[in-house]
Amino acid sequence: MRRSNSVGGARVSVRRWSPAFARGGGCVPAGATRLSNASERVDWPGYGSICSGGRYENLTGSFIRRSLPGVGMSIGLTRIFAKLLAEGLLETRAKCPSDVLVVIPRADRRNEAETTAARLRGRGMNVELYHQADKVAKQVRYASRKGIPFVWFPPFEEGAAHEVKNLATGEQTASDPTTWIPAPR
Repeated sequence: MRRSNSVGGARVSVRRWSPAFARGGGCVPAGATRLSNASERVDWPGYGSICSGGRYENLTGSFIRRSLPGVGMSIGLTRIFAKLLAEGLLETRAKCPSDVLVVIPRADRRNEAETTAARLRGRGMNVELYHQADKVAKQVRYASRKGIPFVWFPPFEEGAAHEVKNLATGEQTASDPTTWIPAPR
């Protein structure tokens, strides 16, 4: 039995179990089923099977002394997602929704960091405020690992300038939280 569907614009053929797929005979035939890419014949030649399974006569034979049949199935999710990404059928997004991480250089500068984060959020940016005063390098590494593209440094001392670092380019410049515009991702 065959049925065709559409997944993300690609035609997919679903084959259900049928005695025509039987591997073996007797009273209890072992059956096989396969989900194949119908476009293996049309759009994606040679891509092949993405799902298969079947009935196995002696699935537990190597574990127990009793012969018990079993059913198994495997879906190649990584194959499916890799192909959908390669064909541009899935939209990819940034690793993290935050536009900028505001660091807290010292505990006594936390209020300045919170005010800076509030200003940036008020301008419509997704802002993350680091959770505690910590080594600046550790906070920058945190942003890098999360995929946050910019790190904001509020003034470390009274009267000093704000600075922002673009983690993609490594460029760090003096900036104003009321006028700064992040580069598009």
